Amino acid sequence: MLVYPYRKVMAAASSALVGMPANAPATPALYLRHSANLSTTLWKDQSGNGKDAVLQGTAAPSTISGTTGVLCNNGGNGNVIVNSTFGLTNVVSMCVRANFSSANLSGCLLKIGSTNDGYGVGVGNSTFDDVGNHIIGLMEVIAWRGTSINIGTGLHSLGFMLVSGSPYLQLYVDGVSVDNYYMSAPYSPAGGVSYIGGYSTRLFSGIVTDVAVYPRGLSSTEWTALHNAMST
Repeated sequence: MLVYPYRKVMAAASSALVGMPANAPATPALYLRHSANLSTTLWKDQSGNGKDAVLQGTAAPSTISGTTGVLCNNGGNGNVIVNSTFGLTNVVSMCVRANFSSANLSGCLLKIGSTNDGYGVGVGNSTFDDVGNHIIGLMEVIAWRGTSINIGTGLHSLGFMLVSGSPYLQLYVDGVSVDNYYMSAPYSPAGGVSYIGGYSTRLFSGIVTDVAVYPRGLSSTEWTALHNAMST
């Protein structure tokens, strides 16, 4: 059985994390919360690290099932950027919750790094560039991790975790591990920018409601807690 390293941390929230739910895992590098401090131009980071996200192009606040997030693509060029890659290298846990309006979508939902480095998670058939309903992982320049795992429609969370070693990539849907794979080490994120709702031509058409990035591995219990936190 593979035992991967993670740092065990109590999931208590600091009083300074105004919009971060108490049941979310502690010590995120970034936490963007649905309906929390979201304007037409800025999505405030709830982690306490000041990594606020900026709405770009046609991206705009929008509500689905009573939950307010950011409508991306929205006519062709709307996404959200964070001017940081959080000091990440080859250990990360990141999760994004979004509304999947159909089973025929494509695009990257969360990307750390530039078009030449880093990693991302999104939806497609075998890559972010073809339509489908599968969760897809990307180690930029190195390899795609296409899967046959359907996400479903409606609101769902997608997770991506790299831990030290090969490294070992795990993908998650709604807090449950659905795929794992040994891959070559990634090119560490550079360029100082992270993307939500797509980058370059890989834009996702839909509402993104929550985003979390951790500079460590999460345990299975923490993945469940994170999905539940994003769903409340």
